[in-house]
Amino acid sequence: MTQNEILKYDMDRENEKYDDIVQAYIIYYHKRATRCKWEYYVMNTIKLVGIALIPVFQAIGMLDQYAWTVTGLSAIVLFVESFMEMTRFREKWLMYRNTCNQLLSIQRQNAMHTYKEEDEKYEARLQYVQAVEELVGDEAKQWYAVNKKEERKNK
Repeated sequence: MTQNEILKYDMDRENEKYDDIVQAYIIYYHKRATRCKWEYYVMNTIKLVGIALIPVFQAIGMLDQYAWTVTGLSAIVLFVESFMEMTRFREKWLMYRNTCNQLLSIQRQNAMHTYKEEDEKYEARLQYVQAVEELVGDEAKQWYAVNKKEERKNK
């Protein structure tokens, strides 16, 4: 076995390891996006049901007997709305979904390449790694910027 063949074997193993890392990122972002999506849907449904029940209770005369129902439903709606604003389920869902889709796109583009020479393969692989690392780094920077903006807004 020549030295080039040994280096090629090591590079292929490293590429497989990195592909596993990228796949783990994709799974992570997909799971987080799905969880945030369902949290957003559940909380929004609770809020909308609470709002919709107020006129229903009024129509059936329940407000006359139990005046606290409007206060209770209003408190629930206000709490859910505040909780959703604090946790930003929708923004997280969209950001995680976008990052997952971009990672899948980068992965597909990398898989579609055909290489004539080892140098070409190495350059393409380097661009692939840089694109993935840049995307994940940008996602972290976006969250930092969003949180700083919220802090300034709340002051």
